Amino acid sequence: MKYIVLFGCLLLAMSQVSFAQKGNKQIAQGNKLYQAGKYKQAAAAYENALKIVPNNQTAKYNLANALEKQKQEEKASEIYQQLAKKGNKNIQANSYYNDGVADVKSKKLKEAIDAFKNTLRRAPNDQEARENLQKALNEQKQNQKQNQQNKDQNKQNQPKNDQDKKQQQSPKEQENKKQMDQLLNQLRDQEKDLQKKLQKQNQQTKQPEKDW
Repeated sequence: MKYIVLFGCLLLAMSQVSFAQKGNKQIAQGNKLYQAGKYKQAAAAYENALKIVPNNQTAKYNLANALEKQKQEEKASEIYQQLAKKGNKNIQANSYYNDGVADVKSKKLKEAIDAFKNTLRRAPNDQEARENLQKALNEQKQNQKQNQQNKDQNKQNQPKNDQDKKQQQSPKEQENKKQMDQLLNQLRDQEKDLQKKLQKQNQQTKQPEKDW
C-alpha cells in the first residue's frame, strides 16, 4: 500500500528580521544543502542554528525533515511531536503530517492514524493527509483481519482429541506414559486380588446361623 510521502516544504528564515539575525544564516545554509540532497550536512547546519537559538521552531522543523531523509524516523518523530504541541498552527499541521509518515515507515499504524487525524483538525483541506489517513485505516483493518485468520488457523491446528495429543508426544514421552499405564493396571489388579482375599476370609470366619 503506497502512501503519499510529501513532507512539508522547508521553512525559510523569518523574512521580517535581518538575514544576519542569529540562527537565520545557519538555517539558510541548511536549506541550500537540503535542496542539494546533502541531508547530513543540512542537519548539521540546523543543529548549529539551534545552538545559537535553542527554541527556533524553523530550525527544529527543518532538522526533523533532514533526519527523516536520512531514515532516522525515530529522531525525526520526536521533534515533530514537540513542534505539534508548541508550534504555530501551520507548523503543527505539517509536523503532525510528517510524524504520521514517519510512523507509517516505522510500522506504527495506530500512531500514524492519530497523527493524520490531528493534521486534518488543523488543516481540514489537506488532501494528502486525508488520503494517507484512509490508506492507514485500510491497512489497519486488513492487518486485523489477517490476525484473526491466523488465530482461527491456529485453533484448527490444535489437537482435537487424545489421539492427536498422543501423536504429538515424543517417543520418550509415549514410553513413559506406557510404563505409567502398566503400573496403574498392576496396582488395580493387586487391589482386586486383595479384595477377593478379604472377602474369602470374611466368609470363613463367619459363624453359622443357629438351627432352631
